[in-house]
Amino acid sequence: MKNVLKKPELAVDPRFDNPIKRFDHVDFLDELIEEWSSELTRDQAIKQLEEERIPCGKTYSMHETPSHPNLKARGMIRDDFDFSKWNVKKASIPGPLIKFSSCKGSIEKIGPEFGENNKEIYCDLLGYSLDDLKRWKRKKII
Repeated sequence: MKNVLKKPELAVDPRFDNPIKRFDHVDFLDELIEEWSSELTRDQAIKQLEEERIPCGKTYSMHETPSHPNLKARGMIRDDFDFSKWNVKKASIPGPLIKFSSCKGSIEKIGPEFGENNKEIYCDLLGYSLDDLKRWKRKKII
């Protein structure tokens, strides 16, 4: 990394001569890496890192992720839900991230409506009355 950063002195700096010491100074290293990478495109940074045989890979933006073919093929990006009630034509949500051979995981729905579970939470779990709930709704507390 010293070569990529053009900082040969890092090779002999005792703060970085083992992984534990490097971790103790991770903020300093992060600043150096951030300064170096801020002037490069992602592909330029990867090219330089690969030339030094430093393991690396792309980090995809939120705009690239939904159309990534591998993520779609593995069901990690879902766009088959109806989002029209929120005036959204199309949206993507993450699918199950961990999959086992006998338990693939699933997403049944995209989540409750705002306030949909208020009765269960306020009355059933927290012990408030339905009258409390109605009063709070009238006062726009909830």
